[in-house]
Amino acid sequence: MKRVLALILIISFFPNICFAQNLWQNKFSNDYGDYLYFDSSEVNNLKRTYNNFTCSDNDNYIELSRLDYQNKDRTDYIYMEKSTDGECWINIDINKNYRARSSKKYDYFLLEADIKSEVKGAKTFIFMLNGTTPVLQLHTDGYLYSKGTKLNKSIVSTEWTNVKAAVDIPNKLVDIYINGALAISITLVTFKTDELTSVKTNMVQGNGNFYIDNYRITGLDFKYQNGTEQKSSIFGDYLNEKKFLNDKTAFSRYGNYFVRGNEHFPLSEKVLFENGAIYASADDFKRAFDANAVYDKTTDTVLLGNLKIGADGKVYQNGKVTKTLEKSFVIRENKVYFPVDVFCIEVLGKKTAYDEKTGLIVIADSDVSISNDNWDYFSMRDSSARITQFNNLDLLNNFVMYERPTVQKLYDDAINSGSLNVHPRIILNAQKIDEMKENIQTDAEFKKLYDRFMQKAEAKLKENVTEYEFSDNIRMAKLSAVNIMYLALAWNLTGDERYLEKGWLELKSVAEFPDYNLASIIFSGIANELLAIGYDWLYNGLSEQRREFIENALFNKALKPLADGYYGRIFARGDDWSTLKWASNMNAVANTGAICASAALFDKYPDYCLDVISKAVQSLEYTMVMYAPDGAWNEGLWYWHYCATFLGVGLCALKSVFSSTYGLENAQGFDKTQYAVMALIGPCGINNFGDAEFEKVSSYISFGLISQCTGNDFLGAVRVNSLLSNENETVLPVDILSYKKHSDASYPNEKVTKISCGEIFTARKDYDINSQNLYFSTHFGTSSGYHQHNDTGTFVYDILGERWAEDLGWEDYKVQNTYGYSASDIYRMRAEGHNVLVINPSSEPGQKAKRFVPIKNYGSSENEAFVTADLSELYENSQSVKMGYFIGDNMQSVTARYEIECSENTEIYWFMHTKADINIENGGAYLTKNGKKIYLRFECENASAEISKMKAEPLPTSPQIDVQNKNTEYSKVAVKLMGKGKMTLTVKLSPIEITNIKNDSLDNWKTE
Repeated sequence: MKRVLALILIISFFPNICFAQNLWQNKFSNDYGDYLYFDSSEVNNLKRTYNNFTCSDNDNYIELSRLDYQNKDRTDYIYMEKSTDGECWINIDINKNYRARSSKKYDYFLLEADIKSEVKGAKTFIFMLNGTTPVLQLHTDGYLYSKGTKLNKSIVSTEWTNVKAAVDIPNKLVDIYINGALAISITLVTFKTDELTSVKTNMVQGNGNFYIDNYRITGLDFKYQNGTEQKSSIFGDYLNEKKFLNDKTAFSRYGNYFVRGNEHFPLSEKVLFENGAIYASADDFKRAFDANAVYDKTTDTVLLGNLKIGADGKVYQNGKVTKTLEKSFVIRENKVYFPVDVFCIEVLGKKTAYDEKTGLIVIADSDVSISNDNWDYFSMRDSSARITQFNNLDLLNNFVMYERPTVQKLYDDAINSGSLNVHPRIILNAQKIDEMKENIQTDAEFKKLYDRFMQKAEAKLKENVTEYEFSDNIRMAKLSAVNIMYLALAWNLTGDERYLEKGWLELKSVAEFPDYNLASIIFSGIANELLAIGYDWLYNGLSEQRREFIENALFNKALKPLADGYYGRIFARGDDWSTLKWASNMNAVANTGAICASAALFDKYPDYCLDVISKAVQSLEYTMVMYAPDGAWNEGLWYWHYCATFLGVGLCALKSVFSSTYGLENAQGFDKTQYAVMALIGPCGINNFGDAEFEKVSSYISFGLISQCTGNDFLGAVRVNSLLSNENETVLPVDILSYKKHSDASYPNEKVTKISCGEIFTARKDYDINSQNLYFSTHFGTSSGYHQHNDTGTFVYDILGERWAEDLGWEDYKVQNTYGYSASDIYRMRAEGHNVLVINPSSEPGQKAKRFVPIKNYGSSENEAFVTADLSELYENSQSVKMGYFIGDNMQSVTARYEIECSENTEIYWFMHTKADINIENGGAYLTKNGKKIYLRFECENASAEISKMKAEPLPTSPQIDVQNKNTEYSKVAVKLMGKGKMTLTVKLSPIEITNIKNDSLDNWKTE
């Protein structure tokens, strides 16, 4: 009975966790924090309207000038003018964005706005709850009233009046505030419902006008009272995690901390992971379990209480062997480490639960389970949802792994780092400036890069400053921190006042923007980064007046609107991109902006800015989960690079100001990401699957920053070597900042790379960027998602110094964002626009969305490699579709084989896109490019086959979009099959002198 009662008590602490033989339930904990339902200062750019908004003028007049959002000279208020007998109204529905997938309801609301009227005479219900219950009115005499009481405030003026209505639904109370002072408290006698569903502003009688600006409606966790708002964070307070761990201890395979009694303790030594187990240092083991274990070097044993444990696992008590442990202690670099699971269970008599995928181990005095059979890495999950949902295992693992610093911790770390009251400090500081100046004099390679950097900085002096303009409905054009980095860094290194003055003009132009497009949150992040770095790096050259001008814009216009998102006040602003809980590249951009802005200003606003940084650090957990387990990035290589560029700045900013990333750099897979990205760079170009443009590169500007973040010099060495070997490659500010003198980069020895969960497979002869040898790359994994295409199983192929099988890459975002077409209608995003099968073509995209296709089998030897997968889930009109790629003939050829089973007569296409000339001849296809040739051989069984050359354009059954890319530089080899039952198609790509074709069943594939 006591055991059952204890179990009930524990479950009451952490209700979403089940113990012993039960699995955790897949319940989600996303309903934290307040929620902004409406904000008149931002619009949905895609739809060109406010969210949750309707209006009717009934032959009167309503002006919504904010909808002209690309006009920097617009006004942002809502203007209403009544001149007829008809009512003139606007209405706000209390609805959550469907992507939030949240059913949370609020008891408390805050309605707030700035209002005025220049012409009195119209009776206006300003805040009308559920369309029936007015709580604040403007009467025809120009005064405000509430529930019949005159509030002695006329708003007939050119000045704005701030009004707030704090609504308490359960108690049917409303407090009205005017210009911050409580004016009246009223009871909602006629409000009969327990839910607020809408708020209406209605001009019902007489003639006059009414202005309303900064109109916001927010659902609150805590009641607004005494003029004070207690904001509630979207991340919650971790009470469930803390209560669950209250009597337990936990280690993470990847983190820098262990948790005991829900409190974090820094590890004295990073844990080891060997033989499938986590090993903690003797010191950390002692602190975690109060176990005074002492290593005796003379006997090579550990003394633990009255036990003696040998290196062979034998446990002695009173001189006798009582048991032999499966694992014993190990010594690494003269330090002793204990296997946590074995020592806790066999020596301390505790219970443990270990999750292999997350690397989380929990230790308790009684049975405990953290298993979740349905848990997947995020790269295996659907990424189309804009609000990423963490389940219980995610929440617990993140709590253990990351520190999540408090405001006080950040302040103390800034003091200890010497960052307080010092500028510059964001990545660049006095020590770094001196180091670079020294390198200019003593390091010939750095001097070469510096000279090229300065040539570019000089050119920036002649460029126009950044203006407020858009490239499509949602994207701001040319907004980037790169220009200000060039100018500010050049000034710090040379003292040339020209760079200072041009930098000021750039900052001034951006600071004068009316807003920073929070509707698409990345641009708000970029603006914060730009203004923060410019302010910080030019601080010592700016006058006090200029500093204050930038401070005001950075804090009030850039940082505060963005940082409101950490407290739920961003969802109603703009489209569904406006979230800070999304596993995507955007999350990195937004949080880096918030970190940079707060790091620049925390001397002036310490509590506010350091709170923002603490929230941004936690928000970045949503970015870091994307790297697990092997460092791949589902959005493709372009967006790996885009994300890494901002993430690198954000993490390096944390390190430079606070000397810590608070565990973010230890995220699972992040230490492997450099090898994942290099696997996607071939000698003739990148594997540009997803939204990536084809380009031939050997490095990206993010490489140096990522090397600094991971502590691995590989990518930094690749970048430096790439810049030194190609004088035409642009040297950017981050290249100078992250420069480290390297020897030649040590490329991996493996010819074949398989990246889990991204399900990427590449094969190559070497890493020489000018290689004439084979490079092959394919991916399986998720069949759809953000920046992803319906392209599972597509491939690229390089040989003889040319790319033969191409990926068309991204489509201009205007097709979706300006012209309104769906991604599933766009040729470059459909299956037919890739090197895959299409079965019974129609208007459907060609592969089912939201599926995950794992690599079924793969292998490699010195001269061969293969990979297979089962695509059956992707294709509607088939019983089975299996495929594989075999790299053979001494790593020169690629054989693609498809084994298909259909119950009905079926039309099947196989496509391969290319820029080469195609000549169909003798049942095959010759491809010619720059005087070089390869040959495609085909064999099929139990189906008729027709081989042809086709334009890279939609099939007749597909959506036809005039404004999409015409792909005129591409054509494609096409094989059309007709048949039923079991069919096979084998295609071999190789230099023309290779004549044989491998036609074995996929089940028989192996390497020699």
